[in-house]
Formats: sequence, C-alpha cells, structure tokens
Amino acid sequence: MNNRNMKKLNFQQFSLPTGIKKEQRVTGDARESIANVLYLNVNGIRAHHLAFKIFESEGEQDYADDEIELLEDVVNRYCLPNFIDGLKEQLNKE
Repeated sequence: MNNRNMKKLNFQQFSLPTGIKKEQRVTGDARESIANVLYLNVNGIRAHHLAFKIFESEGEQDYADDEIELLEDVVNRYCLPNFIDGLKEQLNKE
C-alpha cells in the first residue's frame, strides 16, 4: 500500500445530511454498515482487509490513497447519496 498521503476518516462518528439542503444532520456509527458493503459486494483481499480495518476502527483512522480510492468507488456504487456526501465532506475537511 502507498502510505505517502494518508487521510483521516472517522466511521464511528459519521455525519450524514438528512436532506438535500444539508441543513440538518445525524451522526452515528457507520463502521459495520460500510464494512458490510465492502465485505458483501467487493471481490479481493484488499476489500477484505479494508472492511475489517473499518469495522475494527476506533475514532479517527488513517487511510492510504489506495484505500480511499477503493472506498470512494464502492461508496459511489452502492451507497445512498447522503452517505456519499458524508464521505466527501470528511475527505475534504483538511
């Protein structure tokens, strides 16, 4: 894995907009949900590793560029738009 550029993500305290205006939000633990999306829908050891890394994470966790790329691909394919936006917001917060 390329660890040069690490991004911090927190799936334990994951904030989602509750509407398209994004005026209200809900924050909750999304670790099991996103881990299951990876575990049940994506082939390969990289997806397996990332699923367990997310599931077992505590608070903010560092993710390498290749993990982010896989995660974005999976989220864009399998998740609701508000989850996609929640992930983008965390990725762009720095």
